[in-house]
Amino acid sequence: MRLGKYFWLIGPLIILMASLLLYYQYYRDNTWLFFLCLIFSFLGWVIIYWFPIKNSLPYKKTLAKIRSVTWLGQIDLFIIACLCALTVSVVIDLAKSRETDLLKNAQTINTVAEITGIEQSHYRSGTNYYAIFQYTTGTKTIKRRLNNADHQYLWGQRYEIKYVIEYPEMFKVIKLLP
Repeated sequence: MRLGKYFWLIGPLIILMASLLLYYQYYRDNTWLFFLCLIFSFLGWVIIYWFPIKNSLPYKKTLAKIRSVTWLGQIDLFIIACLCALTVSVVIDLAKSRETDLLKNAQTINTVAEITGIEQSHYRSGTNYYAIFQYTTGTKTIKRRLNNADHQYLWGQRYEIKYVIEYPEMFKVIKLLP
């Protein structure tokens, strides 16, 4: 059995797997998960885009050599990268709307969270700041980081937050407590 015959099934399945993983786990703010989904999405688009072209046109060997050496191969990679970026951005938008809907419509509980620290991440483009929120959900203590680019959250402040019972890591800041 040759897998080349099933490229039309394998590529979309890989993209679907990566998209579902990103859709359901995006609220956890895990950078490694994001990059893993990005890589698998890219792989799925490579399978969908490249293999049919490579295997269906005449003079396969000559075309493969030409595409790998000339600008045609770069155009192919650019198209695949655009398809991958489009897929990931659509899935992220859907995940954000899912989070908003859950916080609005699912069963939630209000609790008090305290900022236990401020983290910095240094990148080429600059420094990102994150506030670490710590709150208790029944028997579990959860620490989550939230973007603090405008420095509105300060160490030691207490906030009233609302979290989803089914997904306690998914929360929304309601107001600053005195």
